[in-house]
Amino acid sequence: MKIAEALVRIKDIKGKLSELQRKIDADQLFERVQNEQTIPSIDGLLEDFLDVSEVLSVLKTRITKTNATHGLINKIHEMEKLRSIVSKLELLSRNKQEFVSLRHITYDQPAIPMSTFATYNVEDLIESLEAYRARIRELDLELQRLNWEVDLVK
Repeated sequence: MKIAEALVRIKDIKGKLSELQRKIDADQLFERVQNEQTIPSIDGLLEDFLDVSEVLSVLKTRITKTNATHGLINKIHEMEKLRSIVSKLELLSRNKQEFVSLRHITYDQPAIPMSTFATYNVEDLIESLEAYRARIRELDLELQRLNWEVDLVK
């Protein structure tokens, strides 16, 4: 099984776990309508939930081992690091653009631009952001390709 196939299976398993959780939640509170009415048992649902959780855990462990043995972990960490940097730099860029475009508005006169002095070059920041985004796209494409090429380890 390839990593990509395992990731699809994980999504399916999570859906199954969610459905089991919903059924367990629905059955855990039961209102007795009549004295002779039996209370439903969730033992079977709990057993299924634990079994499916175990399958999910094993599959995730295999993916982690595969990522470690094929050097994918470094690419994943680099991508996460770049995404974090981009999110912080985007905020700086947005804040600076908002600050630079401030206007002083009075009711009896037209808007007057306020004198502002940039503490950093927004254009350079945007260029850096684009370079980081390009690297993230490269890493993402490489990981997607490897997901379809690399087999899961046992």
